[in-house]
Amino acid sequence: MSGDRQRGWADYWKADCAASCEPENPATAAEIARLWQGWLSGFPDGVRILDIATGNGIVLAYAAGAARARGRRFALTGVDLADIDPPRYLRSLDPALRAASFRGGVAAEALPFPDSSFDVVVSQYGLEYADLERALAEAARVLVPGGALVWLAHADGSEIVRQHREQALELDYLLAADGPVAAMRRFVTTLAGGGDAHVAATTLDSDLAPAAEFCRKHPPAPIVREVLDGFRSLRTSARGGAALATALPEAVRRLQSHRDRILSLLDAVLTTERLARVRTILGSSPWTGLETNEIRVGSSGSAIGIRIAARRIAGT
Repeated sequence: MSGDRQRGWADYWKADCAASCEPENPATAAEIARLWQGWLSGFPDGVRILDIATGNGIVLAYAAGAARARGRRFALTGVDLADIDPPRYLRSLDPALRAASFRGGVAAEALPFPDSSFDVVVSQYGLEYADLERALAEAARVLVPGGALVWLAHADGSEIVRQHREQALELDYLLAADGPVAAMRRFVTTLAGGGDAHVAATTLDSDLAPAAEFCRKHPPAPIVREVLDGFRSLRTSARGGAALATALPEAVRRLQSHRDRILSLLDAVLTTERLARVRTILGSSPWTGLETNEIRVGSSGSAIGIRIAARRIAGT
């Protein structure tokens, strides 16, 4: 993953986000939690769980919930390539996760643990961002013989991937050389140079007008609409070019960070070819018991990815 995209994820996890890529509908999010708790409920007391690409630890929170429901305790560890610190950045942190171990700056291809350190390896929208051969080899290495892998991965055709492709279109439009961000920069430059504010505002309105056509062609275009509302608010509320010159770069940085995250997600999708490669890897030694199935949630049965499960062969 490039440095820009890695920084994008670090920004995201520091912004009090419990999870990435989950539906905003609380009922659907609760359904995903129940799925994970079901997948993890059969593990015994004291099981050691490693979450790869943990972010702010949402899957470990599901694991803690599964343990509580059965009067058990799990030993929880989470790693991520991004700079993470869930107890610091997440206000809604499950109390059970304060005893968990979190380590940032850890690549899935180079896990800093001895062989056979964990009984279970889990990942939600994480392992697919890594080099598949190396990351799955590392997962096998740190699992005990007979240990389990449970992985929910982005896949072509999922609602989440479709939504993020739409968001990528919006962000590309906003950040294009002749797009709304460029128009706002020209406006700021004019004000900072002492230009006529009324003329600059009229020109900005004209430059932003084509955005309405983009929104018509790409409904509902929530990112474009939100950004345009923000630009218009900055235009009318800021006291002179100096205030705008301070506010605009941060707004643009957030957009670029969002775009970097989306591009990394789209690059990570398990296409037909990549999924076939996963099946090849997990269908041979040191793996056994491979299962792959599409996961659908919500009243509409929206696809959210593929559940991939396997075990390290006992005795290897």
